[in-house]
Amino acid sequence: MDIHVVLGASGGWGSAVTHELVKQGKKVRGINRSGRAEVPPEVEMVAADITDKDRLVELIEDAAQVYHCVNLPYNKWTSDLIPLTRTVISAAEQTGVPILVADNLYMYPEDATEPLHEKMPWTSTGRKGKVRAESSKMFLDAHNDGRIKVVIVRAPDFYGPTVGENSFYGSRVFIPALRGKRSQVFGSLDHPHQIAYTPDLARASVMVAEDIEAYGQIWHLPSAPAVTQREFLTKVYRAAGTEPKFSTMGRTPLRIIGIFNKVIGEVVEMLYEFEKPYLVSHEKFIQSYDFRITPLEEGIEETLNWYRSRIF
Repeated sequence: MDIHVVLGASGGWGSAVTHELVKQGKKVRGINRSGRAEVPPEVEMVAADITDKDRLVELIEDAAQVYHCVNLPYNKWTSDLIPLTRTVISAAEQTGVPILVADNLYMYPEDATEPLHEKMPWTSTGRKGKVRAESSKMFLDAHNDGRIKVVIVRAPDFYGPTVGENSFYGSRVFIPALRGKRSQVFGSLDHPHQIAYTPDLARASVMVAEDIEAYGQIWHLPSAPAVTQREFLTKVYRAAGTEPKFSTMGRTPLRIIGIFNKVIGEVVEMLYEFEKPYLVSHEKFIQSYDFRITPLEEGIEETLNWYRSRIF
């Protein structure tokens, strides 16, 4: 039976992909540093440091497909992302296993005035945007040189079951809502902001990974129509049966907190996403695949049910 390997199986996106593969009856090996993850019991979880190329080759050489869903801490991006990319490319080249790379949208221009789309230039001026652009270029160059088979999928901020602390819209929103406490987000509450649902990202990722014609390209995965953070939070609290209570944090307090918490300090660079409309086009995907996008209300209810089962 073909093995599908998920790198970063404990992350929000990686965990969702793992669940989706099991749902489809596939044999799955999940990889992370601890060997523990919120995944179905039939998943073979392995603790490994995938920056060790020889170990990575050992873990993927019998695979039919690799899903690269590793998400490094913000403060490790500039030092660790490119070396990790080199290692994954080298392992893929040695084994011949096709790779799907789960990516974000940071490489696009901060001052974009239209929905982000696949043909937009990678002209971010931020450190994290530049390093993501460099990583993507390395993967695509290796594909175009015939060294590996790779496809890159991108998505905005996400929410969903098993997301936990791996998103701005994870535990810091859903747990306070269920407990009737105040939640806190970043930037403006009143600009539309695209938010994806992780089970949708997982289904779409598997569809793209299994389509040989999709390789060598970038795909923006689908999400429900954008809403403001105020609208999203209000929907979450109302679905939880509690009174909406939320606030936002701007640049100055984030900079102060960042003196002591390096990961939070790195959020300041990304605040532009929350200070103006942040819209993403997935027209290319929808024109190519038959796909049902989960309505926001349905996704919120499923996510709340997952959190309910764990805190009550």
